[in-house]
Amino acid sequence: MLAIDEKELRNPVYLNNIGMKVLEENLGKAATVMFLQQYEKGVGDYTAERHEWLDGETMESFKAEIASNEGQ
Repeated sequence: MLAIDEKELRNPVYLNNIGMKVLEENLGKAATVMFLQQYEKGVGDYTAERHEWLDGETMESFKAEIASNEGQ
C-alpha cells in the first residue's frame, strides 16, 4: 500500500506523482499509458480543419471516390 502524505496533497507535483504510482501499481505500465492517452488534449482546430477537407464535397463525390477505390 502506498503511503500518502495528506499535507502534500495540495502540491500538484506530489499529487501527480502519487496518481501515476497508483495507476501503474494497479493497471501496469502499458495500461497506464493507454489510460492516460484517453485524456490527451491534442492540437489544432478540428472543426476548422474539417471544413477545409469537406467543404465542397457531396454524397456523390464520396460515392465516386469509394467506387474508384473498390478494386484496389
